[in-house]
Amino acid sequence: MAIELKGELGKIVISRRVFARLLMDIFDKKYMSGRGFLATKKGKEISSTGKSYIGELASNLRLELVSNKNNSIEGENKAPFIIEIPVITKFGASIKGLCEDLIDEIISATNKFPIYPKVIIIKVVGVKSTNIIKREVIMEYEYDDKARRFTLKS
Repeated sequence: MAIELKGELGKIVISRRVFARLLMDIFDKKYMSGRGFLATKKGKEISSTGKSYIGELASNLRLELVSNKNNSIEGENKAPFIIEIPVITKFGASIKGLCEDLIDEIISATNKFPIYPKVIIIKVVGVKSTNIIKREVIMEYEYDDKARRFTLKS
């Protein structure tokens, strides 16, 4: 589902494919490569060499707008949203370090958008060694006006 906002100049629609492309670009960066991999909700790795990898990733993202009056933006205000990203980590890689780097990249990439991440949920659905081992670890970052809070749910 896309995010729809009403602004002074009309309706703005931001699709999940935009976020899928943004995440692919983040995971292709040199310091991110090999530490984590984008995945489906069931734990299958999404390869960037596949034919429809952006569509597959977009269908596995959860993206929703936090309630705000009539989904509208006014002036310099930005609308808050929630995103959930399923990932697979490499065996031995720091989950917290990977998540913090990913969070920072998402925040800097969405600075140009008329929305900002209120809650970013990184769901570790597996650990990759020679095979993918199923896991269910959820890292949730919540942003308020003063600071960001980190919560580990497993």
